[in-house]
Amino acid sequence: MKATSIKTPLSLLALALSTAILSGCGSDSESIPDPVAPPPPPPPPAATDFPAQQASPARFVDGDVGEVFTTETGLTLYYFLNDEAGSSNCNGVEGDAPGSTTDETSCAGVWPPLLAATGAQPTGSFSTVERDDGTLQWAYRDFPLYTFSNDSAQGDTNGEGINDVWFVSRPGPSKIADVNSVPSYVGNGTISSVTSTAEVLESVRLDKEGFSLYIFDNDGLDQSACYGLNGDGCITAWPPLIADNAAKPAAPLSVVELDNGQMQWAYRGKPLYFFASDTQAGDFNGDGVGGVWHLASQLPAIQREVNAQSRLSATGRVYALLPNTDNNNELESQQVDKDQFTVYTFDNDTAGTSNCNGDCAVAWPPFLAPDAEPAVGNFSKIERTDGAIQWAYNDSPLYFFSGDNAKTDLNGDGVGGVWHIVEPPAAPVVSPTSISALSNSLGQTIKVDGEVLALITDNQGNSEAVTEDRTDFQLYTFDNDGDELSNCTSTGCMQNWPALLANEADTATAPFSIFERADGHNQWAFNGQPLYFFTGDTSAGTTNGEGVGDVWFVARPAPVRVFNSTDDGLMIVANDLVLASQGKTAEQLNDLTLYTFDDDTANSGESTCFGGCAVTWPPLYATSADQAFGEYEIISRTESDSSQTLQWTYKGLPLYFFISDSELGDTGGDYPTWEIARP
Repeated sequence: MKATSIKTPLSLLALALSTAILSGCGSDSESIPDPVAPPPPPPPPAATDFPAQQASPARFVDGDVGEVFTTETGLTLYYFLNDEAGSSNCNGVEGDAPGSTTDETSCAGVWPPLLAATGAQPTGSFSTVERDDGTLQWAYRDFPLYTFSNDSAQGDTNGEGINDVWFVSRPGPSKIADVNSVPSYVGNGTISSVTSTAEVLESVRLDKEGFSLYIFDNDGLDQSACYGLNGDGCITAWPPLIADNAAKPAAPLSVVELDNGQMQWAYRGKPLYFFASDTQAGDFNGDGVGGVWHLASQLPAIQREVNAQSRLSATGRVYALLPNTDNNNELESQQVDKDQFTVYTFDNDTAGTSNCNGDCAVAWPPFLAPDAEPAVGNFSKIERTDGAIQWAYNDSPLYFFSGDNAKTDLNGDGVGGVWHIVEPPAAPVVSPTSISALSNSLGQTIKVDGEVLALITDNQGNSEAVTEDRTDFQLYTFDNDGDELSNCTSTGCMQNWPALLANEADTATAPFSIFERADGHNQWAFNGQPLYFFTGDTSAGTTNGEGVGDVWFVARPAPVRVFNSTDDGLMIVANDLVLASQGKTAEQLNDLTLYTFDDDTANSGESTCFGGCAVTWPPLYATSADQAFGEYEIISRTESDSSQTLQWTYKGLPLYFFISDSELGDTGGDYPTWEIARP
């Protein structure tokens, strides 16, 4: 029996579907297309590296904004007010590689931080701070520094003031320097101030590098009494040190807001000023003006006068050991306004040690020294038994008095016979310079006695008036000098030949005089010749400077010196300031041998050589301005023509030349009755 296929409905459906699919694919000659690939993902955004350098930021003076910090390529650096000291709050976006950002609109994209490259060595107030990505960023006084993406050249400051949080970075406008031998605050480069023009205050930029800064006793803490057009001229005479935006003060400096909205720098809370009459760095002409203006020195206390009584008093906001407000039995360091308050010493203390503790310290709060402030001058820092650090003056601990309620009070002076104000030290007694004659192998010369003032010069050309004991040290003159005019002004000359200076107690009488040198010092002169020491004289009585360069000679009362002749030994010859005599000029007579005449009587005050004698033996004449001194005297002569002249004598005998002598060492006049003058 033949099998028969039976088609079910499902089989028929599958067949139909299969036929339809094949029909849809077309004929055998048509290909099947490839599937379409998805588009590639976009490339990651390019990263922008932040600038980096090894060197600390540089300084650049911009005429409009003053002195600013820049990168080594000259781009201005900025502060971000939302930063905190030691950390940056300006970053890129998540996923940024360290030291770069992929988002130019992010904070770090707009304000690229200045990174410290490997090997960077911070100097001075520059440091580095670690960013969130682990890189190091340059900072000034711990505040991070940034560039601005819209600056492209040196001098650009397009980021200044943006959103009131971005400001150019700049050096602090003050620094410490010695002023009148005291460490004090002075200007640092180009600063901001104000000036008064036509009764209008105008902001200005001034170069005040090294100019002294001052405080004003009439100012309260954080307040200025010298700012405005009140008709007293204060603002003109005392230009304030104005703070720029984003100023970064560090104690004891601060920035105070004035009533007119300006910001001024202050020291211990006392506003800072310059003095218009200071014309160069280092001047301190404003110190003591009116008894109320003082150098902004690092001294913790200065002398001020109250009711004609001068005493040591503190300046500004200071530290004292005071009772804890919660527990009066416990003393703690507190910062308080003690501006111009008197400080005291305690007789029961010993040098460098305070014996005032407990109730004593409550009544007499110790004057404390902050760690940041150095010992200076006569002020030292001592450690108390309670561990606090206290100021001492000449090793005597310093205190305030709880019974003083005002800055003019002196209520603690004399309490118990053991508490005292600190008065100014007695002024040292300055003795007048003593100059006298000295007899030695060179005859009679001029020397000094006791302590005198000499102008000492170092290798850099810096000169200082120094008091030294120069008893019996020889004085010298310089042939190249003029009358009361020192031409020893080079560093080398001044090092070897210190000038003899006059002190405040000195007055001069002929033949001595005092004249002002070109450097402002007052120098002694003898018969108009400036006087010097010689550094080669290392002990009293030596005369190693005699004849140096044939222009330096020991100082003698007359225009003479000693010449050591190979043939004739020591002899007195004319030197420098001689007068013409009997037809010979002063130049012709200079260096010639001098003689004495046996017919003259010693100490008679007379010469016996006139007429033809004087023609052959010209006298050593003196001027009316010359003054006798020591063994050199001056006598009057009446010449053959009745004219009146003056003649030098030595040891009572008149001095003469010989007409035929013409050069140094000639002794043609050595006759039986004419002798060579010898020392």
